[in-house]
Amino acid sequence: MIFEHMNKLPLVLALAAWTASLALSSAAVFEQLGVFVGNPNPANPAAQAGFDARYTTFIQSMGQEPRYTDVFVDYTQPIAAWPGNAGWGSGVMKGSAQANLIPVVSIGLADSSVYDHGKRNGDRATAMMNAIGDGQYDDVYNSIIEAFKKRGYTSMYFRIGWEMNGGWEPWYATGNAASAAAYVHAFQRVASLAHHAAGITIKTVWCPCFLQWNGVDPTSTYAGDDSVDVVGPDMYSPVWCAQPYDWTNHSPSPSIAAWAANPANREHYWDYPSGTQWKPTSGWGLPAALAFCKEHKKPFALSETGTGGDDKNKGPIDDDAFPAYLGKRLSAAVADGIAIEYIIIWNLNPSDGAWLFTDGKKPKAEIAWREFVKTMAEALATHGKS
Repeated sequence: MIFEHMNKLPLVLALAAWTASLALSSAAVFEQLGVFVGNPNPANPAAQAGFDARYTTFIQSMGQEPRYTDVFVDYTQPIAAWPGNAGWGSGVMKGSAQANLIPVVSIGLADSSVYDHGKRNGDRATAMMNAIGDGQYDDVYNSIIEAFKKRGYTSMYFRIGWEMNGGWEPWYATGNAASAAAYVHAFQRVASLAHHAAGITIKTVWCPCFLQWNGVDPTSTYAGDDSVDVVGPDMYSPVWCAQPYDWTNHSPSPSIAAWAANPANREHYWDYPSGTQWKPTSGWGLPAALAFCKEHKKPFALSETGTGGDDKNKGPIDDDAFPAYLGKRLSAAVADGIAIEYIIIWNLNPSDGAWLFTDGKKPKAEIAWREFVKTMAEALATHGKS
């Protein structure tokens, strides 16, 4: 079997885990910690070495091992190819140092066939989501489940149609009411398949992202309490200024860059992405998501999170305020009775962002993430996990 040579942890990773266990002998562990450092790539030694290094340094930096990671089914492939892709993805994960982590599987609700020459066809996307909701692709989703079962997984998550309110995914659902309804229809069908799968426990995750622009309220895509197990949005540190109003001085900011340099302004954005001088608490941010969890009695998760701006209009590259903000908001949520399912921190630099912080180039962010883990472990130890 091609993955057999990866079954043993690299010596450096074993040493890191041993070091972490010593560090944790007198400290609480944040059991909900997750990480994404990219995909294992045993066919490419250089890429695999990078994967191992990012994972090893994350453990060393956080002082503990993670329990969760993201896994992606490649929706740019035709939907008929998704089971094969899931088989490959689950295989390389099972053959890597992350073999025992619980996978949060990102699974789409439309494929690239909904595009015409690079432009998304909304009617075609809505039709495909309705077809999924009608059960026409049940065999695809059941086969994805079987792919993970064959690798020995007995527990995982389905992050169904993630970031549906972002506008960049084929299953974009907040452009109009028809697309939102089709999305809900498809989500409910896939959730039912996941909940009725034999021999494996699958929890479903509803995963909007925090944006200041939404044609339709993100909650219009919520598929209902019976279909959703976890509210697990994506949230990163970069900010997009709708109107540069300084929330410290309560006056217009001289520039967007000056606005973004102020941690108080970034915190206000993270709370209220659409907030302006005239509508300060506008936008579906972290407080709204946590309130939604409490209303629906659902646990909260961050399916993706990371820090790294541009040192200009989007905030500092080495941003220590964001992890501190998350620690403050989420520890308060725990005290308020909201359960934390998982927090998956991204520690890599993909094409759409620079989230790597364990390479020595973001020392403030690295310290802040370590403090975040400590804060959450202490909050859960004090207030319980539910």
